[in-house]
Amino acid sequence: MKKNKRLLIALIFLVIMSFVGCKSDQASTDKEVVDMTTEADVTAPTASPIHPEEDLKESEPTIVPESTTTEETNADTAADITEKTTEVNDAAVPSPNPTAIPTPIPTVTPTPMPTPTPVPTSPINPIPTITPAPTKAPTPKPTATPTPIPIATPTPIPTATPTPIPTATPTPKPAKQDSITSIISTGFEHGTDGFRGRSQDEIISVTNSTSKYGSYSLKVTNRSKTWHGAEIDLTGTLKPGKTYKVTAWVKYITGASSLRIDCKINKNNGANYLSFGTVTATKDKWTKLEGSIILPSDTTSAKFYFESSSATDDFYLDEVELIEVIEAPIEVDNVLSISEAYKNYFSIGAATSDGVLSSPLTKSIVTYQFNTITMENEMKPTSLLDYATSSSDLTKYNTNPALKLNNLDRYLKFANDNDLKVRFHTLIWHNQTPTWFFTENYSTAPGAKLASKEVMLKRMENYIKQIMQHAKKYPGVIYAWDVVNEAIDTGHGMPGGYRSKDSYWYQIIGEEFVEKAFEYARKYAYDDAGLFYNDYNTYETSKRTAIYNMAKKLMEKDLIDGIGMQSHISMSYPSLSDYEAAIRKYGELGLEIHITELDMHNNQNTEDAFNKQATRYKGLFEILVKLKKEKIADITNVTFWGVLDSQTWLTNFKRETSYPLLFDSKGEPKPCFYEILDIVR
Repeated sequence: MKKNKRLLIALIFLVIMSFVGCKSDQASTDKEVVDMTTEADVTAPTASPIHPEEDLKESEPTIVPESTTTEETNADTAADITEKTTEVNDAAVPSPNPTAIPTPIPTVTPTPMPTPTPVPTSPINPIPTITPAPTKAPTPKPTATPTPIPIATPTPIPTATPTPIPTATPTPKPAKQDSITSIISTGFEHGTDGFRGRSQDEIISVTNSTSKYGSYSLKVTNRSKTWHGAEIDLTGTLKPGKTYKVTAWVKYITGASSLRIDCKINKNNGANYLSFGTVTATKDKWTKLEGSIILPSDTTSAKFYFESSSATDDFYLDEVELIEVIEAPIEVDNVLSISEAYKNYFSIGAATSDGVLSSPLTKSIVTYQFNTITMENEMKPTSLLDYATSSSDLTKYNTNPALKLNNLDRYLKFANDNDLKVRFHTLIWHNQTPTWFFTENYSTAPGAKLASKEVMLKRMENYIKQIMQHAKKYPGVIYAWDVVNEAIDTGHGMPGGYRSKDSYWYQIIGEEFVEKAFEYARKYAYDDAGLFYNDYNTYETSKRTAIYNMAKKLMEKDLIDGIGMQSHISMSYPSLSDYEAAIRKYGELGLEIHITELDMHNNQNTEDAFNKQATRYKGLFEILVKLKKEKIADITNVTFWGVLDSQTWLTNFKRETSYPLLFDSKGEPKPCFYEILDIVR
């Protein structure tokens, strides 16, 4: 019985001790949870109740290799945030067991026992940004895979890649669209196609011995004069005032290493030969000839032909194309007028012709860009003297030559109607004055005797008188007269440097002819138009000195108002320092200085050549503006000798294509135009 009692007491004691041990274990577990929560509260930053993922990113930033793109960085960051948020949620938000924390029994204070290491039901990986204990943390929001914060991949600020300023990259203007009409298009595959010999001597035939394309070409043989060639009569087909372009392939086989071949138009069945195109061919090679022309308005007949510089060499033609070009009017509204830009310095002019003024394209450029014009040939003696009338009645006309002034009226009226001033070019010149004007009784016979000095002085005076009195019908239109042109050539070896060998004026009258011309011009001049002496190579030292001395004598007699410097220069000659020195020298006289025939020969149709040309033009105009500003020289006009590159006289004169002017063949301003403008704007 006692033994049973002891067993019962021992059993009760074990039950009581078992109960007390369970209570102690639970209290130890509660203490661990409280300690962990307290540590997290102290070490972790305060969590944002709205964007807890921001704290995660800040405390554990993602390190991205330098080669990673922005899109990859954003994607990697989002994945890291997703992964970490899931991990924290799993560890910090366990489902608590309600019975795991029993209500304490206040009456029992058990003896502390060593705290056993609990076995957690889920792994806990402490991290600095752990969310507080479940009883304090909010329920996680559906931001476990958060949308990247906008500032992580900021939208570029608009000014980082600004919209280009319109003037920097302007919208290209539609190109001018010209229309064309074919006049001739032949490869001579079916015969001569209307071409025949210019005389009875040369032979025109189709041959298959050589050709550029196809099987045949046109051969010109049995020649004995340079003008012998192949021609076709296009009277009635070619229209006055219209623009035409030609291309042809030419070749020769025997003779010198090179041969010039020309394409021309014989106007009105007389001694009027208009240059259309020219090329220097290399022996035994096909060479392309190109050219353009505006047919003068007084054209009544036109023969289109080819000739060569050799009187005997055969030559060949192939693929001849002749077209009429109906030019689209140029848009000038967006291009600054060069004459307007320089109005505070000097007037700006251009040499024109009947054809230039008949073309809508060039006419629009002339009237918009320039405020003065010079007719290239239409006011020279050969264009105004009337042989038929003069020779018909010697009693009336022997010392008072008859003139054709209808065309002069046309040009002066055009200028007056378009608010342009005219330079009359030229009254007295040894060139482009017909020989019959210098002979007795206006004879055209070979070797005819020259007229006397007395007769020639009377013819000179009456010629000047008639023109000046006629021009009075247009008061204020003519602003300058080239009274004498090119009277100096120091190479002829005459005292004073006067031209003698090819000047009938000098041969008949002597050097006095210059002074007499200015004397007559002063006598009949009207308004305030200036009287000028005009010449080329005025910057060469010996010629500069001769011109200076001659002008000084005329100035002392009040017969001259200015000096015209033609200025047909090249890309390298003369030096700008020599050019400036010449202007300074003439400036010492106190006379007006005009740059009368400015162009710059350039045979390269390349961007680099045009830029070099622009730089040289700019340097020249900088000199002109400087000398004008400093009052070293009274520069009052600059005139360019032509409008479009395709119309320049230099292509024929130099026997190679030249690009010397401000506007290309389509009427578009070249780099030199803008460089000249930039000096004064």
